[in-house]
Amino acid sequence: MIVMVMSTNVFAFSGTVAENQQKASEIQSKIVQIDTEKSTIQQKLITNQANQQSAHEMAENARKLNLSEDDVVIVRAKQIWQENAKDSEELKLRLQEIESELESLKIEYEKYSAFSNLSYVGDFKLTGYCPCYSCCGKSPSSPGYGVTARGTRATEGFTIAADKRFAFGTKLYIEGLGFRTVEDRGGAIHGNRIDVYYDTHSECFSPACNTTAKVYIVNG
Repeated sequence: MIVMVMSTNVFAFSGTVAENQQKASEIQSKIVQIDTEKSTIQQKLITNQANQQSAHEMAENARKLNLSEDDVVIVRAKQIWQENAKDSEELKLRLQEIESELESLKIEYEKYSAFSNLSYVGDFKLTGYCPCYSCCGKSPSSPGYGVTARGTRATEGFTIAADKRFAFGTKLYIEGLGFRTVEDRGGAIHGNRIDVYYDTHSECFSPACNTTAKVYIVNG
């Protein structure tokens, strides 16, 4: 299966795919909960405004009847107006807090949302490579040094080489490493093997790279 996906930002994740999917679900539920509270507050502000208008009209009608400001009707109208005004001020402050919370949650959810669109493709052997002569057969002065088979500049934390069944631009999630994008090929990179790009040769031998990991494809 080959899935072409849009490029997304790279974030560092911990935990398994299932744990990150649960995190995304929890954030989404919190967003729904706060959105509901936001709608309730907005409706209450409309109600308060209507109550203040009614209280104002009540007091004005009483004044037209030449009732004094100490009359129970006018006193009660003022009390209703003030109570609703105070409540509205508190609600507006909470609304500001909610807007800030929602903005933060939506940013956080954006990081985890890709986990809801993952399909397991198998366990892959991971190896590492860098732009050096030993890995790519090119020296810094060589044409195309550090350039991928896709024609892009290889970037640590982003670029991987994978089998041709994965089209350039395909986004994969490698458990233990994070999201990476297929931008390169390799003579020995076939089947369930992925070559992870690093800037330096020493990093190619890190334990996180030379291992077997579960790999998922981002559908989208």
